[in-house]
Amino acid sequence: MKRFILVLFSFSFVSYIYGQQDAIVYFQRLPAPMADPCNIDSTRLYFSQLDTVSIRLAKDIKAREMEVDQYMKNHDQEMKAGMMKNPGLNLTPEMAAKMKQDNKNLSPEQKKQLANQMMQQNMNASMQEVQKLKKDDKPVDSVAAMRWAKAYGTEKMADQQPDQSKIEAEQLKSKSLADLSKEHFDLNTKLLAGGGKYTQLLDSLQKDADSAWTELQRQIAPVQAEMDTIMSQWGREPNKTEAEGQRVDAKVKALKEIIYNRKKEYCPPLTERYTGILKDMIYYLPRTFKDNDRIDELYIEITYRRTGIRMPDAAKGLSSLKAVKNFADLLSEVQKFKLVGKEGDKSEIGSE
Repeated sequence: MKRFILVLFSFSFVSYIYGQQDAIVYFQRLPAPMADPCNIDSTRLYFSQLDTVSIRLAKDIKAREMEVDQYMKNHDQEMKAGMMKNPGLNLTPEMAAKMKQDNKNLSPEQKKQLANQMMQQNMNASMQEVQKLKKDDKPVDSVAAMRWAKAYGTEKMADQQPDQSKIEAEQLKSKSLADLSKEHFDLNTKLLAGGGKYTQLLDSLQKDADSAWTELQRQIAPVQAEMDTIMSQWGREPNKTEAEGQRVDAKVKALKEIIYNRKKEYCPPLTERYTGILKDMIYYLPRTFKDNDRIDELYIEITYRRTGIRMPDAAKGLSSLKAVKNFADLLSEVQKFKLVGKEGDKSEIGSE
C-alpha cells in the first residue's frame, strides 16, 4: 500500500509539471490563508506560491475548454443531425427550426433562450429556477485545515481503484436518459445549495464592508478637512518661521495619525470574517470534487445520448478545476480590507 501511494505521488508530481492534472492536486498546492493579513507586509512567498498554482490551473482550464470547444465545433453538423433524429428529445416545431440554423445566425440571447426552452422541455426546470437555488439557504487554524485537505486528497486518491472509472462508465450506459437527467439536476441542486452558503456569507461580508467604509469616510472627513485647512493657511503665511513650521508639522502629524489609526481599525474585523470563510471552505471544497466530476460525466453522457457525439476526455474534471480556481481567486484577495501598512502607508487597497 505504501509503495502504491509513493508511485501515486510520483505520477501526480510529474503530471502536475508537464500537463493537465486533477483538481485535488492543484488544491493541495495552494497556500493556506495568511495568519494575519492586516499586519503582515512580507507577502512575496505567499503570492508567489499562489500565483504559480493559479497560472498553471488557469492554463489547464483554458486548454481543456479550447479542446472541447474545438471538438464540438468540428462536429457541429453531426450534433444537430443527431439531435433532430433523437426520439428521446422533445423539440417543439419552433425549437427544431432554430436547431437547423447555423450557430453564427443565432445571437447569444437566442442561444440562451433555446437552451432554457430545451431544459424546460426535457428536464422540467428552467435556468432561472436552477439559479434561484444559489440563494437558498468555530475558529479554525488555516495551516491545520490545509494539512487536512492534503491528507483527505491523498486518502481519496489511494482508495481509488484503477478500474473504477470503467465501472462507473458501464453504470452510466445502463441508465436511461431520464435517470441521467434527474441525477444531473439533483447533483447541481445539491452543489448550488452548498455553495450558496458561502456566496451568502461573502455577500453579507461585502455589504458590511461597504457600510464600514462609508462610516470610515464620515469619521476621517473632518480630520482631513482640518489638515487641509492648516496646510492651506501655512502655505499663505507670508512670514514663516522655523518654530511655527515645527508646530504646523506636529499638528499635521497628529491628524495623520488619527486618520492612520481609523484606517487600520477597518481591517481586522472584516478580514477575520473573510479568512474564517476561507478556512471553512478548505474542508468543504474537496468533498465537492466527486459530485462535480460526476456532473461532468453525466453531462458528457447526456450530450452523447442526445447528439451522438461524445465530448473528449478534456471535459472531465472541468467543474472541479473551476471550483479550485474560484477558491484561489478568493485567496488572492485575502488582504482586500487592508488600507495601511505597518509604517503608515496611506495607499488604499481595500474595499472599493
